[in-house]
Amino acid sequence: MSRTRVTRMIARNLLFLCVGAIACSAPAVFGENIEIFSRQNDFLPGWRVSGFGGITARVEDAEGGMVITTTVAPDAADYSGITLRYGGANSSSGGDAIALTGEMKNANVSIELNTPKPPEGTPAPTAAARLQISMLVRLAAGGSRTLQIAGEELIGLTHATLDADTATWETVRVPMQSFLKRLEPSDEAEYIEGIFVQFAPKPNQPFEVGNVTISDAPAQ
Repeated sequence: MSRTRVTRMIARNLLFLCVGAIACSAPAVFGENIEIFSRQNDFLPGWRVSGFGGITARVEDAEGGMVITTTVAPDAADYSGITLRYGGANSSSGGDAIALTGEMKNANVSIELNTPKPPEGTPAPTAAARLQISMLVRLAAGGSRTLQIAGEELIGLTHATLDADTATWETVRVPMQSFLKRLEPSDEAEYIEGIFVQFAPKPNQPFEVGNVTISDAPAQ
């Protein structure tokens, strides 16, 4: 871990210690923006990133701040990807999971994505990566559900795809209602506990993730 990132983490941890244990244990609620991952401030307390299906994920320092980088194994599985997930001991009762209040249910999920520059001597990617976005929610009655948006529906919602251009970041914005409408009529989502970014289906190139935010910014 770089000295820059360690310094940021120490400063941020000191801030939360000053706020006090009561504030730190409360669920995140909707104000203006909720930054699940920030290029300047790292993760929302209690959240982390991991890869699955042959994808590894880690946070690295880069120009403009931190980014989540991925590595794709040669034998990576279809629908492999990464998950940004709340992993605290209090996840079953909220903790730092994100409370789905009335206002939050009309917000948007924004995810910055980019195709990284390939290592020197490696051919640049030539094809766009097809991705799908899913949300893990905890239900008021107990248990959880994974709500998925994939393929042409995702493209139609956001007008953004992860292309092969390594110089330009793209922002995918998905209305919260596009996730919540996938619940059964009898279910009520109480907390957000995870965001998944997966290949759909073939893992053809690495990707980077920048700011991951829940806000009232309109979907494009």
